[in-house]
Amino acid sequence: MTAAVEAFTALKARYDFVLVLGTDYTGPAASTELDLNATLAANLGTPVLSVVSAWDSAVDDVPAAVAQARHVLTDHGCTLVGTLVNRADPLRRDEIEALLHGSGSDEPVWVLPDLPVLSALTVDEIATALDGTVLAGEPEDLQREVDRFVAGSAHVPNVLP
Repeated sequence: MTAAVEAFTALKARYDFVLVLGTDYTGPAASTELDLNATLAANLGTPVLSVVSAWDSAVDDVPAAVAQARHVLTDHGCTLVGTLVNRADPLRRDEIEALLHGSGSDEPVWVLPDLPVLSALTVDEIATALDGTVLAGEPEDLQREVDRFVAGSAHVPNVLP
């Protein structure tokens, strides 16, 4: 923790603004990572914009997740400037927003719909992961997002329509 605070202090002295990103919540327990992020933010004295995922969540579960994040952050002494709920079902976004705005919190809350293109891999990322060789096309085409694909395990004439 001391090393992180010292590194942050050095950056803060050199720059007008330092953006600190928390962990990515891919570890074994999201609650442990939230606690770690809250501890770091409190020790660094940084304001927090909480990001809560609504992906694959029931509408009624989202306000509870937001409240839990708020509780952990404020218990650690963090300054919560707002909450961003991301990857909400586009068809239920308004419903989630209504539940959150009726929760009585002072901090602003924004609800962003899930946009599959934001989590789509690019052609280049897929080619790299498969150790593939690009046979045709322009380099800029490799940055296009892949939104659908065909998988097969046969000779090409049997896979392609």
